[in-house]
Amino acid sequence: MFQTTIETLLQENAALKDRVNKLERSDRIFRTIMNTIADGFLAVGRDGNILDINTSYCNYFGVKRQDVLGTPIRKLIPNTKMIEIMDKDLTELDSVHVFKKGLTASGERKVAVSRMPVTLESGEIFASVALVKFSGYTNKLVQSLQEMSSEIEYYRKELSRYSISQYSFASLPTSSEVYRQAKQLAERFAKSDLPILLQGETGVGKEVFAN
Repeated sequence: MFQTTIETLLQENAALKDRVNKLERSDRIFRTIMNTIADGFLAVGRDGNILDINTSYCNYFGVKRQDVLGTPIRKLIPNTKMIEIMDKDLTELDSVHVFKKGLTASGERKVAVSRMPVTLESGEIFASVALVKFSGYTNKLVQSLQEMSSEIEYYRKELSRYSISQYSFASLPTSSEVYRQAKQLAERFAKSDLPILLQGETGVGKEVFAN
């Protein structure tokens, strides 16, 4: 019986270590994501104190994470709604929040924030979390996408200049027998990979034939 008890304890200990290992890995994944994204992340406990905050949000306020963890959220954000989110069981998606002047390190005051309560299986609310999108970063992203779109449109137009539909032998009608024979000869050579020399005066269509 004593041996059985020891074996049971060893099995429970191994299961506990495995569970702790999984929790540590999950926490590492969560921490990596939160400190990599450009958006701000904040978690507040039922007592109104900061449970967690990521690097982007700390940089936004010009504070260090270790200095604000465990401190009242109202000390960092006087007009916070995180406590109200818990008290009233509210969920807000992409609502605009305006910080007081001088509160943020960058001077950027308006952000889009999604807030929601966090509940246990019993239904008890024990925290609230917020994901914040900074307008400055969003504007830069939109500008970058617009520039990319313009560049793509430019290259699309450039490619259209060399499209088969625009430069095909069928799109070159002519009543000249000599020109027709030149087209037939060009069509034959177009099927090979051999280098071809096109000669002729300016304006006779050498670029069109080459395409």
